[in-house]
Amino acid sequence: MSTLDDDNLWHDSLLRKEDKVLEGMRPGIVDRLVHFLVDMTVVTVAYYVMVMLCLFFVLPANTHTTMVIETDPRLVVISAYVLYTFLFALVTGGKTLGNYVTGFRCVTTAGSPPGAGRLLLRSLCRLIPLDPLSLLLRKDAKMWHDALSKTELRKPAKGPHRVSTI
Repeated sequence: MSTLDDDNLWHDSLLRKEDKVLEGMRPGIVDRLVHFLVDMTVVTVAYYVMVMLCLFFVLPANTHTTMVIETDPRLVVISAYVLYTFLFALVTGGKTLGNYVTGFRCVTTAGSPPGAGRLLLRSLCRLIPLDPLSLLLRKDAKMWHDALSKTELRKPAKGPHRVSTI
């Protein structure tokens, strides 16, 4: 057997161990609420910081400043929320700040890290108007943005199979 085959076997065994890590618990309604509140607070604060920076450091006569001030803040915050959830999860391997607070991470339904396309779909599905209510409407307690993107949130299991994924 060649060294390349040995490396593949070692890599496969690590993947199996990581799958066991992701067999942990799923988030409840309180966890989901904490995720949303933390993430929306981050985005809202970032929006107001951006507006203040525009007011203080960009000339008031500049069209871009007027455009930022006159834009509906709800539209900007919702768009920024979708962008934030996508980019933050992409960079951190499936976590937003809200997920860090509760210890959950986004994985595919097979337990592997989601790719960029799946994370983008998950983030865009958050724009579905009744997505937050889907937690209450679905028997499996999965939100639509998770069901449509074939992802789920999992908290790593505690026990002898725990593998650090730093």
